[in-house]
Amino acid sequence: PYMVLEYLEGKTLSQVVEGKPSLHQFTEIMVSVVRALERAHEYGIVHRDLKPSNIFVTDRGQVKVLDFGVARLIDRTTAATELAATRPSNAPRTEGDPRTAEATFTSNSLVGTLPYMSPEQWGIDTVDHLSDLWAVGIMFWRTFTDVHPAGSHAPDKLRAVLTDLKTPLPSLGKQDPKLPAELVAIVDKCLQKQKANRYQSATELLAAMQAFLAPKQARLEADACPYRGLAAFGEDDAKYFFGRSNEIRTALGQLESWPLLAVIGPSGVGKSSFVHAGLIPAMRATGTWQVCMLRPGRAPLHRLANVLDEMRATGDHLTDVLDQLTDSPGVFGKLLRTSALHRSHRILVVVDQLEELFTLCDSDDARRTFLAALLAAADDPSSPVRVVLSMRADFLDRLANHKQFLSELSRGLFFLTAPDADNLRETIVRPAELAGVAFESASIVEDMMLAATSRGALPLVSFAATRLWDARDRERKLLTSSAYQHMGGVGGAFARHADQIAAAVPPKSQPLLRAIMLRLVTPEGTRAVVDRGELVSLGDPHEVEQVLDQLVRARLIQVHVDSDQAATVEIVHEMLITEWPTLARWLTEGQALRGFMHELRQAARQWDSHGRSGDLVWRGATAQDALANAQRHVLDLSAVESAFLAAVRALAVRTRRRKVAAISTIIVMLCAVIAGGAIFTLKLARANAVAQDREAAANRAAQEAQTARAALQQKLDVIEEKEQARRKAEAEAKAAQEKAVKADETVKLSQEELEKANVELRRALADAESEKQRAQTEKHNAEAAAEVARKASAEARAAKATAEAAAVREKARADKLEQEAKSIYNKDLRARPAAGSNQPGELK
Repeated sequence: PYMVLEYLEGKTLSQVVEGKPSLHQFTEIMVSVVRALERAHEYGIVHRDLKPSNIFVTDRGQVKVLDFGVARLIDRTTAATELAATRPSNAPRTEGDPRTAEATFTSNSLVGTLPYMSPEQWGIDTVDHLSDLWAVGIMFWRTFTDVHPAGSHAPDKLRAVLTDLKTPLPSLGKQDPKLPAELVAIVDKCLQKQKANRYQSATELLAAMQAFLAPKQARLEADACPYRGLAAFGEDDAKYFFGRSNEIRTALGQLESWPLLAVIGPSGVGKSSFVHAGLIPAMRATGTWQVCMLRPGRAPLHRLANVLDEMRATGDHLTDVLDQLTDSPGVFGKLLRTSALHRSHRILVVVDQLEELFTLCDSDDARRTFLAALLAAADDPSSPVRVVLSMRADFLDRLANHKQFLSELSRGLFFLTAPDADNLRETIVRPAELAGVAFESASIVEDMMLAATSRGALPLVSFAATRLWDARDRERKLLTSSAYQHMGGVGGAFARHADQIAAAVPPKSQPLLRAIMLRLVTPEGTRAVVDRGELVSLGDPHEVEQVLDQLVRARLIQVHVDSDQAATVEIVHEMLITEWPTLARWLTEGQALRGFMHELRQAARQWDSHGRSGDLVWRGATAQDALANAQRHVLDLSAVESAFLAAVRALAVRTRRRKVAAISTIIVMLCAVIAGGAIFTLKLARANAVAQDREAAANRAAQEAQTARAALQQKLDVIEEKEQARRKAEAEAKAAQEKAVKADETVKLSQEELEKANVELRRALADAESEKQRAQTEKHNAEAAAEVARKASAEARAAKATAEAAAVREKARADKLEQEAKSIYNKDLRARPAAGSNQPGELK
């Protein structure tokens, strides 16, 4: 047998309360607690000892209800009436001992922690699930007032106040008039002494608490759509943002201890919404924050300079600020900290979609400077500056070349995953409830959840909810099943909407629509941020503007205008790239040209920004490939790209003409060379004849020399044989001499070794004699010691005999004294009654 326990890291609610959480934060935690109670009560489990020390908030923001050690199982429909006994005789400690309020008390039939026990736990009614709701109210009281509604923690006082059903407990609003009236009403209802007057289930309490957390202004806007479709949630949409409470608490905790937070997750998980509608409002609730938001774009350093200008951290010109950032990226953090100190506030820098640093920016130096500047702003946990990044998980490996930034980033990684089933349900259901609208059937929610789980596409679910909202039954305030089926579910709603927008574009503008959408996708399959002017230059400006306006109104693309009034266009969400079949087909058909068009756009943009310098025009094989693509395909080019290709073509024509002229010159030169070669050939023939005669004479002389060389070689061979024999005899004599010398040396060594052996033998004999004498000495010593031992043993036996004789004498003396004492006592006993005294004390 073995037991498996979940290991949790975090804090108990008691420790969280010590940090003085805001009313909103504490209520959100208690919402999770009530959810846990709701599930436990469904199975007939009553906790009976709910208190802050039994509630745990993990480091990941999850809320756990622990310690069901004294829980009981009840039948909620036929609960037996089990009245608690009266106060036990061994009453607990008094109010003066602070441990009384924290110790679980289980003597006799009192079960629970005294300050959190309901009236029925004191013995006036049946203990059931409503006792846990009472404890929820007590926790609110003690958190925000530091006192108990009974006015004391003493057991006698608690029992007297809580068992008096005629006198209600004081209202939380009287103790703290600043608390919201709605929350006061919730707590007061939890603390009704009569169970019938409380919330009758955890579900009812949960609905009331969630209604309290929902902003009032949101509930008044019944006609406003609470869903955001494909668009990301902004800070103003925080009231509609649900399902991320745990993650928000965790992110806040990380930012308290580390100044850099990187929200990493797959596309479509809601990173931007989490940061803007979840994290930023939560941080504003903790203090005074100045929030600066940016996206890297094509010129990331310009974005940093704009942040400094927004903070009024420097009065320098933009060019001067850019020069400072390039020379010393650390100046970014220094200026932000200085601004924060001067204005007595904290600064939050939000960098959304950091992957644009790799998809849109072409400069490695700009990337390196941008990341170094962010590190400089987030280099000290005690600094008033915090940096929050959001980036797609599949771009995380792009930071491998920036090891210092990646090392610091690893300490602040926050992986955002798709919400679990409960939180996903909340993101679908709660916005509608906020607007007073319900789903007609639970099957709609289940199907939408399945679509989100299988696709990992929260934006698609939100878009489907938006379409469902538009088709809602306004009279019954219902999101109907018929409307959901009619729009084809989640996937069908999106594809149908996008196809309807595409079909609404006039036939003559269809090629323009395709060109626009293809330009808004990078070769990596991500969103591209494109200048509006670049798109307008694709065709007739009026026609392009009409198509762009249709796409914007349909929420397929969005237009951004920065502080310099420069407009950029991008797809509203990357899910459009993968989930719209028409766009996917266009991308597949143009796959071969996508890389070329991206390179062409980049080159044309750079060429135009440098004054259309001829040095930047394509040449060679690159130019040939570009012109071949332009000849084989109908390219949708902007004015700048058309001008760039025209420059490439003109340069190619000029290059071709120069080649033709060079070839003609070469041909003329070759003819002249051929004529000169004929003359040279005649002269060469005459020279060859003379050379042949001379060669014959040389051959004859060579043969004679060869014969003389052979005779000479024979004589040399005889001499060499004799010389080899002489060297061999000399070598043998030398070897014999060396052998004799070695034999003499061996004899000398043998004599020396013999002398050494004799010396060692004499030394060994002397040592043996010494050892013999030492052994004899030790033998004599041992014999003497044995004699001493024998004498000591004899003395010990004598001493023992003497002691035994003395003991016999002492025993005889003691017996004699005892006989004398008895004789005296008997004599006195006989004499006392005669004197008339028989009292026991006197006899004794």
